[in-house]
Amino acid sequence: MNASATSMMRHASMFRRCIAVAMFALLSLLAQPAFASPEEPAMEPGMEFIKLRPELLKAGWKPVITREQDKDGTPINQIGEAGNMYRAGFIEVEYCIGNLVYCLFYYSRGKDCLQIVTEGPYIQLPTGHLPRLHRWTSDCHPPEPVPLRPRQR
Repeated sequence: MNASATSMMRHASMFRRCIAVAMFALLSLLAQPAFASPEEPAMEPGMEFIKLRPELLKAGWKPVITREQDKDGTPINQIGEAGNMYRAGFIEVEYCIGNLVYCLFYYSRGKDCLQIVTEGPYIQLPTGHLPRLHRWTSDCHPPEPVPLRPRQR
């Protein structure tokens, strides 16, 4: 066999290997479920936080209340837009910042942590509710939880 024929066979063999690897990768992706597992809610940037939160709670994520305080001793989760969120029942809000109102929320489940960042103040618009999910991560250290106390009458 001449050098040209050997080179063509080598290229054809490499091409077949590349096709095989590509097919394996594609089949691996297709084998993954296209939806979240039953224990985890599906999360997509832009989704309404007001719809996501009940799903998080149903999946066993517990709200974590921050102990962080401002210089004057006021809990940071009760200042500004965070205070509005807290009073609306989102007790897991840590703080909010910026003109676009990015808010930080923490959840825990066992030793796992979930940090949620939303965008937008808590209002109802004709197109839906704000805030909306901006991003999330499990690479976080939640603030020290505060034990929930019954309301005093």
